[in-house]
Amino acid sequence: MKHTFLPFQIGEEYENWEFDLDVLETERVPGCDSYTFAKIVHFISLASTRTELLFCLDILEIVILYFETDEPKHFLFVKNFLSNTMLENTTDYIDCESYTYYLNNEEILKIINVTGDPKFKVVYGNKKFVNLINEKGSSF
Repeated sequence: MKHTFLPFQIGEEYENWEFDLDVLETERVPGCDSYTFAKIVHFISLASTRTELLFCLDILEIVILYFETDEPKHFLFVKNFLSNTMLENTTDYIDCESYTYYLNNEEILKIINVTGDPKFKVVYGNKKFVNLINEKGSSF
């Protein structure tokens, strides 16, 4: 099932963006290749400051959108939009808030906000890979 508000659809091929990708040295998920996307990406009318795409065997499995903003209302805007659109499961950690939304049986979306900081990130993709990304203490 496609979600029209997502800038990238999980399961698409590396070839679709290969000329817009820069290789990252860090392997976020074992067995997946990590890249930064060279163009500006919009998510629910907000422009991300950085975008990472993770591929496993040339298939897009995870998207990470970073929002480095001075406006806490942007995080609330995204959270409220998603809360009104999907099922939500909230998890609070000592150092961050994490909200998980279920896109379908195979895909999830998380928004993660470090407590007291307006910066946040949106992570979505195949749930078996997304759950391998450590959100506690992860840097922006």
